[in-house]
Amino acid sequence: MDEGDDVPSSSADCVELLDDPNRGRLELSVRTMLLHPVAFLKASGPFLTSHHPSCPQFDDHRVSIGRRQWCIGCTFNTLSFFIAMLVFLFLWFFVPTLLVRFYLFWGGVGGVIIYAVLSASGITDISTSVKIASKFVLGPSFAAISWSILLANGLFSPGLELKILLIVILYLFVLTFLNAKRMYEIVRECEDCEYSMRWSQCPGMRGLVCRLAEGGFVRAAPIQHDNS
Repeated sequence: MDEGDDVPSSSADCVELLDDPNRGRLELSVRTMLLHPVAFLKASGPFLTSHHPSCPQFDDHRVSIGRRQWCIGCTFNTLSFFIAMLVFLFLWFFVPTLLVRFYLFWGGVGGVIIYAVLSASGITDISTSVKIASKFVLGPSFAAISWSILLANGLFSPGLELKILLIVILYLFVLTFLNAKRMYEIVRECEDCEYSMRWSQCPGMRGLVCRLAEGGFVRAAPIQHDNS
Protein backbone atom coordinates (compact mmCIF):
# COMPACT_ATOMS: atom_id res chain seq x y z
CA MET A 1 0.00 0.00 0.00
CA ASP A 2 1.29 3.44 -0.87
CA GLU A 3 2.12 5.77 2.02
CA GLY A 4 -0.85 7.99 1.32
CA ASP A 5 -3.38 5.33 0.35
CA ASP A 6 -6.78 4.99 1.96
CA VAL A 7 -6.98 4.45 5.69
CA PRO A 8 -6.71 0.79 6.76
CA SER A 9 -10.00 -0.85 7.69
CA SER A 10 -8.85 -1.13 11.33
CA SER A 11 -9.22 2.66 11.73
CA ALA A 12 -12.98 2.34 12.01
CA ASP A 13 -13.49 5.42 14.19
CA CYS A 14 -11.49 7.55 11.79
CA VAL A 15 -13.35 6.26 8.74
CA GLU A 16 -16.64 6.94 10.49
CA LEU A 17 -15.56 10.52 11.20
CA LEU A 18 -14.27 11.22 7.70
CA ASP A 19 -17.32 9.74 5.98
CA ASP A 20 -19.94 11.26 8.29
CA PRO A 21 -22.09 13.48 6.02
CA ASN A 22 -23.46 15.37 9.03
CA ARG A 23 -20.18 16.41 10.62
CA GLY A 24 -18.85 19.94 10.63
CA ARG A 25 -15.82 21.13 8.72
CA LEU A 26 -12.54 19.46 9.70
CA GLU A 27 -10.21 21.91 11.43
CA LEU A 28 -6.60 21.70 12.56
CA SER A 29 -6.15 22.19 16.31
CA VAL A 30 -3.12 24.46 16.55
CA ARG A 31 -3.21 24.27 20.35
CA THR A 32 -2.93 20.47 20.32
CA MET A 33 -0.18 20.68 17.72
CA LEU A 34 1.85 23.09 19.89
CA LEU A 35 1.30 21.01 23.03
CA HIS A 36 2.36 17.76 21.34
CA PRO A 37 4.81 18.69 18.55
CA VAL A 38 6.58 15.30 18.46
CA ALA A 39 3.30 13.41 18.17
CA PHE A 40 2.21 15.82 15.43
CA LEU A 41 5.39 15.18 13.45
CA LYS A 42 4.90 11.42 13.79
CA ALA A 43 1.29 11.70 12.67
CA SER A 44 2.30 13.84 9.69
CA GLY A 45 4.58 10.97 8.66
CA PRO A 46 5.40 10.76 4.93
CA PHE A 47 4.07 14.25 4.16
CA LEU A 48 6.97 15.77 6.12
CA THR A 49 9.37 14.78 3.36
CA SER A 50 7.14 14.33 0.30
CA HIS A 51 5.33 17.72 0.62
CA HIS A 52 2.77 16.55 -1.96
CA PRO A 53 -0.36 14.40 -1.87
CA SER A 54 0.37 10.71 -2.46
CA CYS A 55 -1.36 10.85 -5.81
CA PRO A 56 -0.28 9.87 -9.36
CA GLN A 57 -0.75 13.50 -10.40
CA PHE A 58 2.28 14.40 -8.27
CA ASP A 59 4.50 11.41 -9.02
CA ASP A 60 6.94 13.62 -10.93
CA HIS A 61 7.33 15.88 -7.89
CA ARG A 62 8.52 13.11 -5.58
CA VAL A 63 11.37 10.64 -5.60
CA SER A 64 11.85 7.48 -3.54
CA ILE A 65 14.98 7.40 -1.40
CA GLY A 66 15.14 4.44 0.93
CA ARG A 67 11.66 3.74 2.26
CA ARG A 68 10.43 7.32 2.05
CA GLN A 69 9.12 9.68 -0.58
CA TRP A 70 11.01 12.98 -0.84
CA CYS A 71 10.04 16.27 -2.45
CA ILE A 72 12.36 16.72 -5.43
CA GLY A 73 12.49 20.50 -5.14
CA CYS A 74 13.23 20.79 -1.43
CA THR A 75 15.55 17.79 -1.29
CA PHE A 76 17.80 18.54 -4.25
CA ASN A 77 17.75 22.33 -3.94
CA THR A 78 18.97 21.99 -0.36
CA LEU A 79 21.42 19.18 -1.13
CA SER A 80 22.98 20.93 -4.12
CA PHE A 81 23.20 24.24 -2.21
CA PHE A 82 25.14 22.81 0.72
CA ILE A 83 27.36 20.67 -1.51
CA ALA A 84 28.24 23.80 -3.51
CA MET A 85 28.89 25.75 -0.30
CA LEU A 86 31.36 23.06 0.80
CA VAL A 87 33.03 23.02 -2.62
CA PHE A 88 33.50 26.80 -2.47
CA LEU A 89 34.89 26.44 1.05
CA PHE A 90 37.39 23.86 -0.24
CA LEU A 91 38.41 26.23 -3.04
CA TRP A 92 38.79 29.10 -0.57
CA PHE A 93 41.20 26.99 1.48
CA PHE A 94 43.29 25.61 -1.38
CA VAL A 95 42.75 27.75 -4.52
CA PRO A 96 41.35 31.08 -3.28
CA THR A 97 42.28 32.88 -6.49
CA LEU A 98 39.45 31.03 -8.26
CA LEU A 99 36.85 32.74 -6.09
CA VAL A 100 36.30 36.09 -7.76
CA ARG A 101 33.32 37.95 -6.30
CA PHE A 102 32.27 39.47 -9.62
CA TYR A 103 32.05 36.10 -11.35
CA LEU A 104 30.49 34.40 -8.35
CA PHE A 105 27.71 36.98 -8.07
CA TRP A 106 26.84 37.37 -11.73
CA GLY A 107 27.36 33.69 -12.45
CA GLY A 108 24.93 32.95 -9.63
CA VAL A 109 22.41 35.49 -10.90
CA GLY A 110 22.73 34.02 -14.39
CA GLY A 111 22.13 30.52 -13.02
CA VAL A 112 18.99 31.65 -11.19
CA ILE A 113 17.69 33.27 -14.38
CA ILE A 114 18.41 30.12 -16.39
CA TYR A 115 16.55 28.03 -13.81
CA ALA A 116 13.58 30.43 -13.85
CA VAL A 117 13.38 30.29 -17.65
CA LEU A 118 13.60 26.49 -17.70
CA SER A 119 10.94 26.19 -15.01
CA ALA A 120 8.57 28.70 -16.64
CA SER A 121 8.94 27.04 -20.04
CA GLY A 122 7.98 23.63 -18.67
CA ILE A 123 11.25 22.01 -19.73
CA THR A 124 11.88 20.86 -16.16
CA ASP A 125 8.64 18.86 -16.30
CA ILE A 126 9.85 16.64 -19.14
CA SER A 127 11.11 13.97 -16.76
CA THR A 128 12.14 13.40 -13.16
CA SER A 129 15.83 13.36 -14.10
CA VAL A 130 15.53 16.75 -15.84
CA LYS A 131 13.69 18.18 -12.83
CA ILE A 132 16.42 16.92 -10.49
CA ALA A 133 19.16 18.25 -12.77
CA SER A 134 17.54 21.70 -12.74
CA LYS A 135 17.88 21.79 -8.95
CA PHE A 136 21.63 21.40 -9.39
CA VAL A 137 21.48 24.68 -11.31
CA LEU A 138 19.51 26.64 -8.72
CA GLY A 139 21.27 25.37 -5.58
CA PRO A 140 24.86 26.08 -6.68
CA SER A 141 23.78 29.41 -8.20
CA PHE A 142 22.46 30.59 -4.86
CA ALA A 143 25.60 29.23 -3.18
CA ALA A 144 27.73 31.32 -5.56
CA ILE A 145 25.74 34.44 -4.66
CA SER A 146 26.14 33.57 -0.98
CA TRP A 147 29.91 33.29 -1.31
CA SER A 148 30.09 36.58 -3.19
CA ILE A 149 28.49 38.12 -0.10
CA LEU A 150 30.79 36.29 2.34
CA LEU A 151 33.91 37.41 0.49
CA ALA A 152 33.01 41.11 0.61
CA ASN A 153 36.02 42.83 2.26
CA GLY A 154 37.42 39.41 3.13
CA LEU A 155 35.76 36.34 4.60
CA PHE A 156 36.58 37.11 8.23
CA SER A 157 36.34 40.88 8.00
CA PRO A 158 34.24 42.80 10.56
CA GLY A 159 30.55 42.34 9.90
CA LEU A 160 30.71 38.61 9.13
CA GLU A 161 27.62 38.03 11.26
CA LEU A 162 25.71 40.61 9.20
CA LYS A 163 26.74 38.89 5.98
CA ILE A 164 25.57 35.55 7.35
CA LEU A 165 22.29 37.16 8.44
CA LEU A 166 21.81 38.57 4.93
CA ILE A 167 22.39 35.13 3.40
CA VAL A 168 19.89 33.56 5.81
CA ILE A 169 17.30 36.22 4.95
CA LEU A 170 17.84 35.68 1.22
CA TYR A 171 17.65 31.90 1.71
CA LEU A 172 14.36 32.20 3.60
CA PHE A 173 13.01 34.56 0.94
CA VAL A 174 13.85 32.11 -1.85
CA LEU A 175 12.46 29.22 0.20
CA THR A 176 9.23 31.10 0.85
CA PHE A 177 8.87 31.92 -2.85
CA LEU A 178 9.45 28.30 -3.89
CA ASN A 179 7.00 27.05 -1.25
CA ALA A 180 4.36 29.54 -2.40
CA LYS A 181 4.92 28.40 -5.99
CA ARG A 182 4.54 24.76 -4.96
CA MET A 183 1.36 25.46 -2.99
CA TYR A 184 -0.12 27.34 -5.94
CA GLU A 185 0.61 24.39 -8.23
CA ILE A 186 -0.88 21.90 -5.75
CA VAL A 187 -4.03 23.98 -5.23
CA ARG A 188 -4.47 24.47 -8.99
CA GLU A 189 -4.09 20.74 -9.61
CA CYS A 190 -6.33 19.70 -6.72
CA GLU A 191 -9.11 22.17 -7.51
CA ASP A 192 -9.48 20.52 -10.92
CA CYS A 193 -9.55 17.05 -9.34
CA GLU A 194 -12.81 15.14 -8.83
CA TYR A 195 -12.33 15.47 -5.04
CA SER A 196 -11.97 19.25 -5.32
CA MET A 197 -9.61 19.55 -2.34
CA ARG A 198 -11.84 17.53 -0.01
CA TRP A 199 -8.86 16.00 1.81
CA SER A 200 -11.01 13.62 3.86
CA GLN A 201 -12.06 11.87 0.65
CA CYS A 202 -8.94 12.35 -1.50
CA PRO A 203 -7.02 9.02 -1.65
CA GLY A 204 -3.74 10.94 -1.68
CA MET A 205 -4.47 12.82 1.57
CA ARG A 206 -7.00 10.62 3.39
CA GLY A 207 -4.34 8.63 5.24
CA LEU A 208 -2.70 11.81 6.54
CA VAL A 209 -6.04 13.31 7.63
CA CYS A 210 -6.93 10.08 9.43
CA ARG A 211 -3.66 9.94 11.36
CA LEU A 212 -4.08 13.58 12.38
CA ALA A 213 -7.68 12.93 13.43
CA GLU A 214 -6.70 9.90 15.49
CA GLY A 215 -4.03 12.00 17.23
CA GLY A 216 -6.56 14.71 18.05
CA PHE A 217 -4.91 17.25 15.75
CA VAL A 218 -7.85 17.40 13.35
CA ARG A 219 -11.40 17.68 14.65
CA ALA A 220 -14.83 18.28 13.23
CA ALA A 221 -16.02 21.80 13.98
CA PRO A 222 -19.37 22.12 15.78
CA ILE A 223 -22.28 22.62 13.43
CA GLN A 224 -23.91 26.00 13.88
CA HIS A 225 -27.68 25.67 14.22
CA ASP A 226 -29.97 28.53 13.32
CA ASN A 227 -32.32 29.03 16.29
CA SER A 228 -34.21 31.92 14.75
